[in-house]
Amino acid sequence: MSLFIRVYSLMLFTLMISCESKDAQKKERLFQATYDSGVGGCSLVFSKDSTCLWMAGIIHNDKKGKYHIQDSIITLEDIPLETCLKSNKLLITTFNPHQKASGDSILLQIDSKLKILDSIHIFTLVHTVPSMPK
Repeated sequence: MSLFIRVYSLMLFTLMISCESKDAQKKERLFQATYDSGVGGCSLVFSKDSTCLWMAGIIHNDKKGKYHIQDSIITLEDIPLETCLKSNKLLITTFNPHQKASGDSILLQIDSKLKILDSIHIFTLVHTVPSMPK
């Protein structure tokens, strides 16, 4: 992939994140998880009030939903499964199926039996608070 396309996609992704709704900016965030394909990206913003915001590119409307965390599993509610989001269950882990152990906290999409559904669309946790389970 050319350097121009990578730089351009990073600029678009940054623009998408910076243009999020005022409601999302007012809420106190727990953490944010992003996936960047190099051409586009998507992001989940998790707030302390158990709401989340799904942003999938600059041409899609932001989607609001809810979530709950049990142990290291996040379950999303009212967020449509589209583009790079294939499951409403996300596992918080440092195990990257491509790198085995990354040290970085990531979200993997899992099914009800805790099997990894998608090893391509791995979300990187951008910001966490100390009480967040790892």
